[in-house]
Amino acid sequence: MDRRQFTFAFLSAWASLPRPLRLHTYVTATSEVSMHSPVTIDLQAHPHLQFRIDAFKVPAASRAEFETAMRRNLAFLETLPGFLNHMVFEKTNGPTDFNLVTIAVWESPEAIAAAGDKVRTYYQSIGFDVQATLTRLGITASLGYYNAPPALQ
Repeated sequence: MDRRQFTFAFLSAWASLPRPLRLHTYVTATSEVSMHSPVTIDLQAHPHLQFRIDAFKVPAASRAEFETAMRRNLAFLETLPGFLNHMVFEKTNGPTDFNLVTIAVWESPEAIAAAGDKVRTYYQSIGFDVQATLTRLGITASLGYYNAPPALQ
C-alpha cells in the first residue's frame, strides 16, 4: 500500500466516524496512557483545526524504545501553545503495514507551524535525530500535516 492508498484508507475510516467526534486517550492492556481532556472536532465552530497524522511500521523489537520516545515527545507537545490533544491508534486488522498511527490536534495553522519550529529546537537540544533513530530502529514512517476542509466533510 503506498502513501496515497494509506491516506485514502485512513480518511475513509475517519469519515465513517460520528460527527462531532470526541477524541479520548485510552488505556491499553499493557500500559496506562495519561488521560487528556476530550476534544470535540466541530469544524463549524473550529474550522481552523490542524492535525499532525503520522503512521509507523514499528518492529516488535523496537516497540519499547519507540514508545519511550513517543511519550517524551508528547510531554513536550503538551507544553506548547495551541496543542489540544494527542491520540495513538494501534492496528487491529487490515492490509496496511503501518501498525501505529498518531494524531496530534492543534487549534490553528499558526500553532502547528510554531510547534514544528519548537520541536526541531527541542530535538537539537537533547541530541535527538529523528531520521537516524527511525533508521536504527527499522521503523518506516509516513508523516504529514493535515486540515479537514469543510467542503470534504
